[in-house]
Amino acid sequence: MKYEIKNETIDADEATVSAKITVLDYFKAQKESEEYLKENPNEFYDENQIFSDELYNTYKWNRIGEVKDTVDYDISFNLSKVDGQWKLDNLDRTTLEKIHGFYDYTSDN
Repeated sequence: MKYEIKNETIDADEATVSAKITVLDYFKAQKESEEYLKENPNEFYDENQIFSDELYNTYKWNRIGEVKDTVDYDISFNLSKVDGQWKLDNLDRTTLEKIHGFYDYTSDN
């Protein structure tokens, strides 16, 4: 991950830090894996012709491991001063997905 601090606002006990982050685009690989599964389901059946989560997950994680493309997000981090120390406030699910590269940016259209 790369990041650039764009702005910060600091009050007595609260602060907001705005940053641009660049992360690997794992979402794209995950989505492509799902599409591949839909088009080629037979590749993920075991010797007993039963769908194998293990075979599919191995395929998907191998694809995710090959990711080189990146995606940028602007994120605001809120902090609170607790006992004289700055603590990062809890992050919502969307922010965590962005940080980890699994955010579904196609839903932003």
